[in-house]
Amino acid sequence: MPLRISVTGPESTGKSHLSHHLADKLGLGWVPEVARSYLNELGRPYEEQDLSEILREQLALENETLQHFPKGLVSDTDPLVLEVWSEFKYGRVDSAIHETVLGHRYDHYLICDVDLPWEPDPLREHPDQRKELLDIYIAKCESYQFPYTLISGEGDARILAAQAAVTHLIDQL
Repeated sequence: MPLRISVTGPESTGKSHLSHHLADKLGLGWVPEVARSYLNELGRPYEEQDLSEILREQLALENETLQHFPKGLVSDTDPLVLEVWSEFKYGRVDSAIHETVLGHRYDHYLICDVDLPWEPDPLREHPDQRKELLDIYIAKCESYQFPYTLISGEGDARILAAQAAVTHLIDQL
């Protein structure tokens, strides 16, 4: 059974850098954030139904990655991000997204803390609500009984905390 690690959490918390580093360090496949490339190529403001397409493409990329890295993967975001995003922006969640969150489980979720400075980006939307969003991620992981670790710290400290969490998980398998 391949190992699946999700690096998740609010915007501008270092998920992309951390997930890529972990995948390289552990010899696992890296799954970049599909939403970023999707939205960059969209050519219009995104709409609620775009979230379902992002989900489909994210899962397809995970499956493709596992073909090349059968040992496992580290994913930069996951279906949980789409559920939180949809609920926060639209006040509701498509049942297919919710069902995927519950059925497409990861061995561990690394939730990135909001202790890094906000970095402006045209795709980022909620600079003043990151703590609120972080609390939602934690509450959902606890409600769904998803194993998670809150990853804090800057630079090497953040990377080492994530590596320690994943190494501990691997040692338990």
